[in-house]
Amino acid sequence: FTDNGNGTATLAGSPSTGMGGTYPLTITAGNGVSTNATQSFTLTVNQTPAITSANNATFFTGAAGTFTVTTSGYPGGSSMALSKTGTLPGGITFTDNGNGTASLAGIPSVAASGTYPLTLTANNGVGSNANQSFTLTVQDATAPVVNTFSAISPSASHNISITAFTATDNVAVTGSLITTSSTPPLAGAAGWSISAPTSFSVALDGSYTLYPWAKDANNNISAVFTSPASVLVDTVAPDTQIDSHPSSLASDTNASFQF
Repeated sequence: FTDNGNGTATLAGSPSTGMGGTYPLTITAGNGVSTNATQSFTLTVNQTPAITSANNATFFTGAAGTFTVTTSGYPGGSSMALSKTGTLPGGITFTDNGNGTASLAGIPSVAASGTYPLTLTANNGVGSNANQSFTLTVQDATAPVVNTFSAISPSASHNISITAFTATDNVAVTGSLITTSSTPPLAGAAGWSISAPTSFSVALDGSYTLYPWAKDANNNISAVFTSPASVLVDTVAPDTQIDSHPSSLASDTNASFQF
């Protein structure tokens, strides 16, 4: 604000970034005659829109997720219109909240895993619209399900034959594993195979309970199978000896033996 010394004054300059808003002022003129003149004055500084929130978010299939888009600029609030272009995953909606924010929210469907490129736009009528390239990632959170599992019992070999092992997943089963513990294995544990194993090896004879597991590409692990296979491993052949027999035998004699 500059008093030009000629009965005028000037408001001039370049408002700083982020200073959009209204500024109430009182301007006073005095020339020594009677009382000064005052005027209530409002200076409005418009500011082009900007999207201030992150340019990405991650949701999980089957789970509620929400992300808030935020903006700056003046006027804001209800004067800031927000929109998007691009395809959303099933179960997710985009809502302009009418207050300078917008919401991405919902529960992604189990088949919606993937990446979704969007363009978010903010417009308040000042200058150019603000556009943001935004990526919504939906990660698969649905674990595979083991459907069938069985094994040969008793087993005369330390290499137990698996007679059935099937599993399904909403995307794809990427690994199968058999353990002797009901504790879920880690996705990075040793022993996972791409295809379902057809045998399981043990070191010693004895009774074993075998648990099947399946995982997917997002390292979701199946729940403990409710019908694990109980297997008896016995590799030792019976020890047969004759305990008693007739003292003498003829070729045409029937004899009885005890074992």
